[in-house]
Amino acid sequence: MCIGLDEYDFYIESNFKASALKTKGSEAKRHKITTAILLPEAETEKIRGTGITQTEVASLSKAYKITPTAVVVTLRRRGIIDQNEYDSLLPTPSVLTKNKSKGGHRPNIDRAVRKFCGLQSFGYVNQGIKSEALGGIEAQYLLFGRVNQKQYKNYRQKVNI
Repeated sequence: MCIGLDEYDFYIESNFKASALKTKGSEAKRHKITTAILLPEAETEKIRGTGITQTEVASLSKAYKITPTAVVVTLRRRGIIDQNEYDSLLPTPSVLTKNKSKGGHRPNIDRAVRKFCGLQSFGYVNQGIKSEALGGIEAQYLLFGRVNQKQYKNYRQKVNI
């Protein structure tokens, strides 16, 4: 899967490893044309030499529905910004951190299923589980959208109480 079609530096391999793209010839030309369509050169030429800000990057990103990173890399590739501006404008990657002060919060399963299925369906599924008219696999797909035996076991115990 290509991110930015070579104009944006990286692609994601099947094992989710990011690698630099090295396209040549007609493939590189196709990528360049696609990039020109995603962010027209006429628009980027308007801001050449104006001292690009994060606000302008965000505006282009929103207007052309591409990521801020794609905007910044395109500006660098087109020679509109230099390496120092590129480094300062490039968004920092998001890092998910675990909040250690809170324990692993799990939503109340009854409430979650009721919201997911709706009150009436929730009642019918519970009746089917209690009367055993509904099989375990069927119930899991109805409740969770997939098979999850551990969660279903906990849910079934609460229903049978």
